[in-house]
Amino acid sequence: MKKKLMIFGTFLIVFMAILYVFMPNERVATFFPDENLSALIDVKTALEADGYQVEVAQTAKEILQGERYQLLLNDDEDAVVTVYVYGSVEQAEEDANTITEDGCGIDRVGTLGMAESIRISWVDAPHFFLYENVIVQYIGMDFDLLQCLYRCCGKQIAGQPFIDSPLIEYAMLPKEAQYFPGNDVQVYSYPLRVEKSVDNC
Repeated sequence: MKKKLMIFGTFLIVFMAILYVFMPNERVATFFPDENLSALIDVKTALEADGYQVEVAQTAKEILQGERYQLLLNDDEDAVVTVYVYGSVEQAEEDANTITEDGCGIDRVGTLGMAESIRISWVDAPHFFLYENVIVQYIGMDFDLLQCLYRCCGKQIAGQPFIDSPLIEYAMLPKEAQYFPGNDVQVYSYPLRVEKSVDNC
């Protein structure tokens, strides 16, 4: 009897190990403390569908009130999408309303009823999206990544403008309207409009 239990236990361990290796989405779900994660998984799935390898890690809260997760793309520390998860859509919307239009600050009412204002100095252009019960943050100007987030989450709610219309093919834009690091122009609306880019926060 004892031998049979040992054989069964060994089989169970091997079976669980196989599941761990070959079911990445299920493995990622074990990181999360609650069940309200479908929007986060949607963002991860959209990134993977565009060819990104995505590693998920929960990190300490920062600036916003939601549970904070970092999605590391292609094992590149400079390619990170941050997702803040909330218990409800209403909570996500309430926190999203505290983000300043330029994405460079947070304005909210503190616990004592006093106004609190936080100003942030980003290393690159900030972008924020609201999707169901999550706020998605990306700091950078990778056009392909921004388009992926746009297709998944809709138009950004705050941050530095970018081309956010699927009706425009980036390669078809006139050279003077294309954004490259160091240029002082970029396109941010449809029909085509060229504006001076703002400095990073």
